[in-house]
Amino acid sequence: MRIGRWRGGGSRGQLEADQGSEGIEAVLFTAPVSWPKARTVGASLWKLAAGGPASARRQSRGMSRWLGFLGALTLSLVSAGAEEPPASVWQDVAWTDLAGRQWTRAELEGRVVLLDFWATWCAPCLAELPHLEELHERYADRGFVLLGVALDTLDRRRLRSFLHRHDVRWPQVHESRGTDGEAARAFGVEAVPSTVLVDRSGRVVARGFRGPALAAAVDALLGLHLD
Repeated sequence: MRIGRWRGGGSRGQLEADQGSEGIEAVLFTAPVSWPKARTVGASLWKLAAGGPASARRQSRGMSRWLGFLGALTLSLVSAGAEEPPASVWQDVAWTDLAGRQWTRAELEGRVVLLDFWATWCAPCLAELPHLEELHERYADRGFVLLGVALDTLDRRRLRSFLHRHDVRWPQVHESRGTDGEAARAFGVEAVPSTVLVDRSGRVVARGFRGPALAAAVDALLGLHLD
């Protein structure tokens, strides 16, 4: 079972990880990093996360959780080797959610932010709602923001009704143009479900994490301990 692979060359690269049988690709590095240091730490991540000959089904939860933790930890270790500070992804953001609240760089920078790109017609997206609710309840007062981005053709009234029926209480931005909308284009989202995890400095650190791996990565970025 493939756990991950390095992609890139020279002094720039990305670490990609396929998490167990779910086949979720997680890009842990999107900023330039010191390649020798990243390669060394990444190799250690592989060894620790690889596990033994047990089935992917039995390994998936524990391995994904540790992979998420180790990915965020690796990012913090190699950040000192960055060639230059990356620009904040929030620099040009000015979104208004369904409640009328505006989300800008001032609102988002300095917090760990999870963008959840989803749609009401997407069954895997709906299956993630309980896990997202748990994250929201657990971390909302610890410097964490969960911001949903609904790539949905429903009008706002029907989308609000849907959110009410499913007890979705975290803020939602409505992108009626789907993946052609501003938010999806800005973050390179081409399909749902899609998650983008951003650290306090406004740098994308992970994509595609869900479940235990996502919780572990948020723990690490917030400086909390794994349960």
